Amino acid sequence: MSKVFRFFFLLFFLSYPLSLTASEKSADELLNSFLEWSGHPVLAEERIVRSLSEKYITELKKDSEQSLELFLKTDLKPGKNRKPGLDKLKKDLQSLERFEGVQIQFSGKEWETLFYEKGNFPDSYYEFETGTVSIRYIFRNLPYRPLPNWGELKLQGSFLLFSESGALLLYKTTPDFPIQDLDIREVRTFFEENKKSGRNVKIFSENKTELFYFPNHNIAPFYILLLSKILLVFFSFIIFILYAGRFWKFLLEQTRRSHKAEISFLADKEKAEKGFLSD
Repeated sequence: MSKVFRFFFLLFFLSYPLSLTASEKSADELLNSFLEWSGHPVLAEERIVRSLSEKYITELKKDSEQSLELFLKTDLKPGKNRKPGLDKLKKDLQSLERFEGVQIQFSGKEWETLFYEKGNFPDSYYEFETGTVSIRYIFRNLPYRPLPNWGELKLQGSFLLFSESGALLLYKTTPDFPIQDLDIREVRTFFEENKKSGRNVKIFSENKTELFYFPNHNIAPFYILLLSKILLVFFSFIIFILYAGRFWKFLLEQTRRSHKAEISFLADKEKAEKGFLSD
């Protein structure tokens, strides 16, 4: 075994555990990272669902704010009485069937609620500005809309994306999902019951949304395969340790014999040359 090879071999096996201990991740996070890297079906699907939901809410906000801005420019004409324009804006926005409530604020004025039928305007709103006007809005329950790539993803579990105000924005459930009306309170209760039972259910609160994820996988084959791979690597390492020493001794012996043969050859050559000169 060459000195260079031994150096990199020791460097890898010393630096790998050090990199794990130096990481700021907890033991559970490190384990999950390893399992996801190994192809854990639940963790892989969880990552897909989170990414899909994040992209969806980003696009939904972008599209909604573009619509709000367009209606704002169309319905509110500069230099005219705002009351008829606000009434038309309210009617147009309600016709979209996307918003549960909308507030508007003009520069130097108080917030004005265009529509919201459930009491005080909640704090779980999204907000943006366009020119001198600020808009706050909250979503309502949106109709089921499968995304184009769901067939390719082949999701096995169920997930439901709610806004903080409780509006159902996006979901995909299995046929045997027990909750029919998909109310956030019932979903949360179902989630807590599953969690107490020790099932691997997850909830993620990001970007003023709550994402519930309920896996539906048989993970026994994955763990059997993973254990087989770990045992294979372990025994391969043991075999390497056992035979590395023998191989190293073999190389030394071959080097010694080669060196001895070279010395013998040079000695015989020198004797032959001396005999030739003496003749």
